[in-house]
Amino acid sequence: MLQQVTSMRFTRNQNLDLAVTFLPIVTALGLRGLFQSMDLPETGFLLAQIALAAFLVGCFVLVFRCYFRSFRYVLTAEGGDRRGGYPPNALTFEQVLNKRVRPYECVRASEMLALDAPGEDAGSALGRPKRTFLLTVRSRRTAYRLYYRQQGTLYCAVFHPDEQMAAALRRWLDHPLAN
Repeated sequence: MLQQVTSMRFTRNQNLDLAVTFLPIVTALGLRGLFQSMDLPETGFLLAQIALAAFLVGCFVLVFRCYFRSFRYVLTAEGGDRRGGYPPNALTFEQVLNKRVRPYECVRASEMLALDAPGEDAGSALGRPKRTFLLTVRSRRTAYRLYYRQQGTLYCAVFHPDEQMAAALRRWLDHPLAN
C-alpha cells in the first residue's frame, strides 16, 4: 500500500490553526467596536453589522476550504488493505478535513485509461469526460490528470501524486494484467 497526503496548501501547526481560526473573529469584533464609536445612524450601524457577519462567514468558508482541507491518495496493491477497507489494485482519493476523512473516489487499475502529466494532453483523445473531479487544493496547471472509465462513462481526476505514485500508476497503465 502506498499512501500520500500531498495536496496541502499550507504547512500547519497548532498555533497557526488558532491564529487562522480566531483572527477573523478578533478583526470583526474590533471593527464592530470602531463602528459603535463612530456615531453612525442606526441604519448604517445595522448595515455595518450585516457586512461584518458576511465577512466572518466568508472568512470561515475560505479558511475551511483552503486551509483545513487536504486530500489523501491511497494506492493499494494486489492484497488490498483490510484494515482501511481499501480495495485491491485501486487508487482511492480521500478528502481530509482536519482529522475527518471522507472517501471521495475509488478507481481500480482495470478502469484506468491514461495519466497525463502537467502539460500533456494525451487523454483528450479519449473524448470529453462526463465529470472532472478536482482532488487537490493546489494549482490545476501543475496537476496530473487520470482518465478512467466506470460503467461506460469517462471521468477525469485532477490531482498531485508524488513521483513514486505516478510511476506506479504508469506501470499499471503499461501492464494492466501484471498488477
